[in-house]
Amino acid sequence: EASCARRGTAETPAHDHPPFRFKDYAPLVFRQIRSKFGITSEDYMLSLTSEYVLAEMFTNSRSGSFFFYSSDFRFVLKTCTRHEAAFLLSVLPPYPEHLMRHRFTLLSRFFGLHRVTRGGCKVYFVVMGNVFPIDRPVHERYDLKGSTRNRFTTDAERQSADVVLKDLDFINANRKLRLGDDKKRRLLAQLRVDCELLERLEIIDYSMLVGIHRA
Repeated sequence: EASCARRGTAETPAHDHPPFRFKDYAPLVFRQIRSKFGITSEDYMLSLTSEYVLAEMFTNSRSGSFFFYSSDFRFVLKTCTRHEAAFLLSVLPPYPEHLMRHRFTLLSRFFGLHRVTRGGCKVYFVVMGNVFPIDRPVHERYDLKGSTRNRFTTDAERQSADVVLKDLDFINANRKLRLGDDKKRRLLAQLRVDCELLERLEIIDYSMLVGIHRA
């Protein structure tokens, strides 16, 4: 845990913001995960501490969390509760082991868990890999749970270009994933393996994020 004063320290630069404290949870575990996916500690810190501000994402998530892109759009930062942070820490032994064995897992790739404390207010957040390309626009985003119960977006939500659509939106738009036999087989095999881990961890809230780029 580091204290970040205005004047800076040997580990932190000087800044104009009020003093705050920064805590890095399970740093060795997350460093191993980042290394597995070719992310150096230098690149990670540069993405999160650039002089440019984080870009807030629009989200219609019911969790109440806030989402941000890192300045270079390589990572997505999501605020979480203390309970959610504790749960992530509790599954660290099997979760990183799964990522080490399955490089092409479709599970979210968590690259860090942190906490910022300022003026008695504690904010927990996780850092995930951005699965969408940064060099081309994503025109449609779908969060697919395999359920149709209340799985649609409202007219007001669809006014945003960054809205995340849902299962009924996918069906009503007559969208289909056309992968070919080989990719279909590999996708279903990976989904099966990922879901086996989630079942062991007793996690039931799982969905697939799909992005569509119209050339």
